[in-house]
Amino acid sequence: DGTDGGAGVAGSISSSTIRYGYDGVAIQGATGINVTGNNMYSEGLYGAYLNGSNSAITSNNLYASSCGISISASGTNATISSNNLYGNGQSGVLGGVKGDLLTNNKSYSNTNYGFDISSSFATTLSSNSIYANHSDGIYAADAANDAIVGNSIYNNSHSGINFWWIGSGATNNNLAGNIIYGNGIFGLQFNGAVSNAISGNYIFSNKNYGVNYVFTSQGNLMAGGTLGHSTTTLSAPDSNAEIALTV
Repeated sequence: DGTDGGAGVAGSISSSTIRYGYDGVAIQGATGINVTGNNMYSEGLYGAYLNGSNSAITSNNLYASSCGISISASGTNATISSNNLYGNGQSGVLGGVKGDLLTNNKSYSNTNYGFDISSSFATTLSSNSIYANHSDGIYAADAANDAIVGNSIYNNSHSGINFWWIGSGATNNNLAGNIIYGNGIFGLQFNGAVSNAISGNYIFSNKNYGVNYVFTSQGNLMAGGTLGHSTTTLSAPDSNAEIALTV
């Protein structure tokens, strides 16, 4: 099975079971496609592949494929919302390239990341629940001008959010109002990340540090928010520093 939409195609795909294809739904250059309310699973590669602008993938169950949703460099201004993405062999969502909105999704128990938004630009991740993934909750290598706001990111095996340096580094991103806890390494990791704004987040009970800045990360601004448990609600403090500056 599987559905492939090319240039000139418009419309919607809804309330279907789509399984055992190379991809479940592949949007190839088409614009304005709505994919909603489907069960897409056990695909060879992607549950949904988006290679066209201004499309929406909403309220689907995407599981047991190599990746739940993949957004290519041409998948701009997409809306990815209210999906359940779980048990995929790589990430729940791979992409978020330019101007995309990723909101109100649940991404959990994926082998790699909940969201891999590397090299994204001006993308918004908001109100997502991202948990129990076997690497980072959000991996954001070289991401720029993104907004990561109001998400719950917890119990991932590595870090809650990992801003990593591959080429240009992660720059000018805004992290606000997120709850980040119980992750296996750091709550937030900054390595080669420059001029990011971190405000109003609640970060606690991560295994190593709440926030780890590697020396290559400069010009980041942290203001407001809470790091560590309140002593009125927890009898023992976190076991490591809440903020670490490392070399």
